[in-house]
Amino acid sequence: MLYCVTDIGSNTVKMNIFDTSGAADGRIKSVFAESITLGLGGMRENGCLSSFGIRALCEVLGRYKFNSAENGCDNFYAFATASLRNVTNTEDAVEAVRKKTGISIAVLTGEEEALLSFGGMKSEYPEASSGLMIDMGGGSTELISFTENCISSSVSIPAGCVTLRDLFREKEKAFPSPDDCKAIALRICELISSSCFITEHSEAYMIGGTARAVFRLAGFASGNIEVPEKQESNIEYITLCGKRFPFRSGYNSSLSHNLSINTEEFDTVFDFYSRAYRDRIIANHIRAIIPERFDTIIPGMAAQKAIFDYCGISKLRLVTAGVREGYFLRILSDNFTAKTPVEC
Repeated sequence: MLYCVTDIGSNTVKMNIFDTSGAADGRIKSVFAESITLGLGGMRENGCLSSFGIRALCEVLGRYKFNSAENGCDNFYAFATASLRNVTNTEDAVEAVRKKTGISIAVLTGEEEALLSFGGMKSEYPEASSGLMIDMGGGSTELISFTENCISSSVSIPAGCVTLRDLFREKEKAFPSPDDCKAIALRICELISSSCFITEHSEAYMIGGTARAVFRLAGFASGNIEVPEKQESNIEYITLCGKRFPFRSGYNSSLSHNLSINTEEFDTVFDFYSRAYRDRIIANHIRAIIPERFDTIIPGMAAQKAIFDYCGISKLRLVTAGVREGYFLRILSDNFTAKTPVEC
């Protein structure tokens, strides 16, 4: 059986179709995927998701619903994270989408998002018994400290690559300045400190588009930090509500030479690419390698570095699964429970 799960984030709206054939033994198989860099986090007016943002979201969800049906999938689920959680018209936006598309959106709390991301991470790294999980989205970042397969501390902080870009960047500049990066780091440390989050791990498991972009940059930086003149990419652009948005179908396999790096390698990559603020050639490198995250990668990396430094992290592992996989497992668990008699 096929299930479609759509994740409405502050930066991207992503859809996966999952096949349940391997779910019984913990394996998750995605058979189709689409991703649109819609940027809902930047479509706000006085704290509300704008009418344009709602219309654009309806177009995306309508497209996804049609494509999932074309691929033989009758089970369509959609959830939202900080994109709708952190606006003042959440209920109105959800109802407007339901009336226009027939799709009901589940708005996750920060705690739910963190737990589902953890479930997705464990599906990919079942052997990981201890560590720090970091799931950075566009509008929030979820942190989970776990020991002996049990969560010991967790927090959802209201800062992601999109919100940090918008808060700490000079007007008409594509990248934050060194002072902006310091301000981002200070803000992240303040948020973690005030949350009383505790972790004693040296290894971090990184989830989300910013993490994947970091590892893609690290792959190019592993040599002499050179970028091919023509970077192959399966990115396209689609028109929604009369405007153009980056669209990606399927997965990009050009991540890195491997799925783990240390923080020294991370610092080398960050130090190099953060110079895009004043170096047009480096800016063009970023545009060639990760065009869909051109203006959010440096704020995201500045925040990640602050987390690593604050929590004492020395090794980083990329997790390609995440909240969508966790949500899919919860769907299966709920369906199984509903069909299973309760034993007294």
